[in-house]
Amino acid sequence: MKVAGKNVDGIEVIRISAKALDADSATEFTRQLEPLVERSDRVVLDLEDVAFVDSTGLGAILSCLRRLDAEGISLRICRPARAVRSVMRMVGMHRVVETFDTLEEALGSFHTQTDTNAA
Repeated sequence: MKVAGKNVDGIEVIRISAKALDADSATEFTRQLEPLVERSDRVVLDLEDVAFVDSTGLGAILSCLRRLDAEGISLRICRPARAVRSVMRMVGMHRVVETFDTLEEALGSFHTQTDTNAA
């Protein structure tokens, strides 16, 4: 598993390069994610390469979300595979973290939020 971040217009885009986010990889995901989420107050978690997620993987994402939320850091998810999106919807995760089909939509959601707050 590799978790890599890059800054796009002040937003930290974190890509998970792993086929599964599960009991075997959740601890490593969390370890690699820690230093990356501290780079910005806006984070997009790109799940394009993740084909499978189990309850442990979802728990790791939710734990990250809670920690970021407590620190005032906004999180979005983009490009989940159909199976991953299905599991996320099944457990109601779509109600607690915004999920987008494309990276561009996820990045744009931060600008829309800022524009709405400024009005």
